[in-house]
Amino acid sequence: MKDTNVDTINDFYNWSREYWVDFSSDPHLGFGGTLNFGCWDPDIHNLYAAQRRLFEIFTQMLVPLSSGERGLEIGCGMGGNSTRLCQEYPVSMVAMDISPYQLEYARNRAQSCGCGERIQHVHGSALAMPFSSDSFDFSICIESTFHYHDLPSFVAEQARILKPGAKGIIADITCEDNSKVRFRRGNFFYSVATMERLLQQNGLELLELKRIGPRVFSPIYQFSQAYNADKRSKLAKYWSLVFSNYASVADAGLMGYDIFCIRKVAT
Repeated sequence: MKDTNVDTINDFYNWSREYWVDFSSDPHLGFGGTLNFGCWDPDIHNLYAAQRRLFEIFTQMLVPLSSGERGLEIGCGMGGNSTRLCQEYPVSMVAMDISPYQLEYARNRAQSCGCGERIQHVHGSALAMPFSSDSFDFSICIESTFHYHDLPSFVAEQARILKPGAKGIIADITCEDNSKVRFRRGNFFYSVATMERLLQQNGLELLELKRIGPRVFSPIYQFSQAYNADKRSKLAKYWSLVFSNYASVADAGLMGYDIFCIRKVAT
C-alpha cells in the first residue's frame, strides 16, 4: 500500500502502545481497547471513563441500530469500539486498519470478549478501501483521520462504501493553524470548514456537528500531569509535551475536537 507510510504508523504505535494501554486503563475495569483522547465531562476522573463517554456520545448520534445491520470501523486500532458496539447492539462489524500489529491485537480482543464471530478484521487503507460500493449500513472513524495525508480520497471512499441513506461518524482533532502544532510528523490535521466542503462535494450530508474541544484537551492534559508526575520515561515526557501543546493551541481557539454525523444522500 503506497498511499501512506505504514512503517511510520506501525513504529509509532509499537513505541507508545504499552504506555497508552496503562494510561487508558481503569484500576478496576482494566483496559477498554481504545487509544483516543475521550470526552471529559465533570463526572469523569480517568481516561477509561472519558473514552467510554465518547463512545456513548457518538453511538447516540448513530442510533437506532437495528438487528442485522453491518457496520465498518475505519482505522479500528486495537478494536475496542467495534467490540463494544457488538456487545451492546445487535450488529456485525468489519474492523479495518492499515497496521497488521493493531489488527492482530483487535482480533484477539474480539475473541476474548466473545465477539469474534461478529467482527471481521480486514487489513486495508482508508484511502482505497477493499470493499464494494454501497456495502455498509453505518460506519465509524474515531481519531484516525489525522493520519490521512490525502483527506479528499478518504471522504470519497467514505461516501462510496456507505449505502444510500446510511449514517457515518467521523470524530477527530481539527485545527485552524497547523503551524502552532509542535509534533506534526505523521499528523495531518484539517479544519472543520475543510471537512464540511469535502462532505458536500462527495454527496454526504452533515446531520450534526458536536464540538467538544473544551471537554478534551485541557482535561486530558491535567490528567496526564498527575499520571506522569512520578514517571521519568521518554514516553511520559513526550506525551506531556504533546498534551501541553494541544491544550495551549486549543485555548487559543485554533484546535478543536469535533464529531461529524453524516449521511449518504439517497439518489
